[in-house]
Amino acid sequence: MSHIDHDDSSRSPDDRPRAHMSPPSTPPPALPATHVRSPRSPTARIRDDIPELVSVHHSRHGKPPPPPPLKVSSRHYDKPASARETEHTSERRQSFNHASRDDSLPSITTIKRSPSGSPPKNLKRQLSMDDDDCELPPLRLNGTEPQPAFISCDTCGVRVPLREQLTDQYTARHWHAHRALCNLSPPPAKRRRAKRTEEERIHYLRTDPYVQAFEPYKVHCKSCDKWIRLRPNSTYCSIPWDAHRKSCLAKRIASKNSFALNQHDKLLENDPYARKFDAERVLCAFCDKWIAAPITDNRNLWEAHKVQCRKAAPPTVVEDSVISTTPLARPITTAERPHSNSPPPYDRRDSVSGSGPTMSRRRNAEQREAQLRSDPLIQIVEESRVFCSLCQKWVQLRQDSSFCAYPWTQHRGKCLARSDRQTERRRDMESGQRLSSGPESEEDADGSVDEDVQESRRPFNRETSHPAALDPNARPTRRRLSDSYLDLDAQPHRITHLAYSVRYLLQTMFRNGASIHAIVGFLNASMPEDRWEEFDTREVIAGVSVLVREGIKVDGDRPWRLELAGDVVRRC
Repeated sequence: MSHIDHDDSSRSPDDRPRAHMSPPSTPPPALPATHVRSPRSPTARIRDDIPELVSVHHSRHGKPPPPPPLKVSSRHYDKPASARETEHTSERRQSFNHASRDDSLPSITTIKRSPSGSPPKNLKRQLSMDDDDCELPPLRLNGTEPQPAFISCDTCGVRVPLREQLTDQYTARHWHAHRALCNLSPPPAKRRRAKRTEEERIHYLRTDPYVQAFEPYKVHCKSCDKWIRLRPNSTYCSIPWDAHRKSCLAKRIASKNSFALNQHDKLLENDPYARKFDAERVLCAFCDKWIAAPITDNRNLWEAHKVQCRKAAPPTVVEDSVISTTPLARPITTAERPHSNSPPPYDRRDSVSGSGPTMSRRRNAEQREAQLRSDPLIQIVEESRVFCSLCQKWVQLRQDSSFCAYPWTQHRGKCLARSDRQTERRRDMESGQRLSSGPESEEDADGSVDEDVQESRRPFNRETSHPAALDPNARPTRRRLSDSYLDLDAQPHRITHLAYSVRYLLQTMFRNGASIHAIVGFLNASMPEDRWEEFDTREVIAGVSVLVREGIKVDGDRPWRLELAGDVVRRC
């Protein structure tokens, strides 16, 4: 196809071709065969069109760009003018929509900028369509399109449309927007501390003044004269030692000047440059070096290092100047810190010396094992796992510590809640079955009534609307044994009352076991004033022996098995 000239300066306004005007009614003369293909390549023709387009955009008069050349084909003249124009316009719009959907073109309305050239998230500017530095890369014509509709970027390979979707005219606006986004440098990656080699870890422990001796899996603290166990999956791992060093120094300094320690910790907790810290040093989050910052120095050395580190660091983070020069209007969240993978802020409550709860949490392996063995829900105790008697499953404990009760505590709470939900659901199903069944289903084959039947409905007299107790012909209601009164003069009822009391105590106040003295006091306290000495120790011991031998029957669940260890009753 021959190249159509876009220079319309020599024509009158009436003679210029327009996209909305229909072609003449009579078909033009057929073009000679020599004019069907031009010796010029399509790429060269597009290179000539784009500078002309840009010059039109930069002209003072703001003239609209010339319309694209119409495709000359003999099949167009076989249709009416309106049909040809509609088909041509819809074909161009369809190609534009398809390219925009496939190429995932970026937004062209706004762009983020920063003084350093990197695209921060909080700054935007409007794209200018009058940029003077317009440098178009080499264009490649899409073989499937007879007319140039896109320009391919040599940097990222994305095809950028050269036509407006609504007006179907040439435009460089999309290309300017894509060039501005494509030329921006990618955002800097988050800095992360490099993994140290074994020689570096050994050098770190050897240069620490508080390390008296060290081995591949333990370190001897010079301050407290104790061996600190390191991680078993790596040799000379300093992470457990850093945690102990921090707490050990905090204990020693808190006994002398606790106020200065509190102020020191509060200031470093909100400092984004401090990745880790203790009472004598701070780990810089940017240069990954430990900086000496004792409490007596009043953070002068640390502030001086921050100034030097800020000058040496590239200005890629916008928060650098804001955090260090302006007062904070709100605390910095974890997501806003330069190191989002840094450990959580230091909490002094975990390392204060002399506090009762802190000392009680630090137990040796024997104490942790004794705690696990005293739990009635644990059937088997091993160093790295325990067997839950409630769900009949093994619970894996932590591998870096023997008899660690933390995983078991989490499983215990979830397992108890799950068991309670299942028991309630089972009871609801049983009560629904009893309500739906007739009175005959509550009797055995021989006509005797079951002891555990729960009668939750009371028949009414239809004429008086009163309970059936007023109707002499009504069938008497039967209630389960736990809801009715117990005759404490009868020995079986006294054992039943003891079983309910022991079950209640083990479910509420004495989960780890109830003593005989506590059971006797609870039984007598539940009696009237004239019978506060109804139960004695000998009778309770005899009754508990019966419960240990026979167990406690629980509705909807398996019987409870009890054990008597000395004078303490536990559930096994």
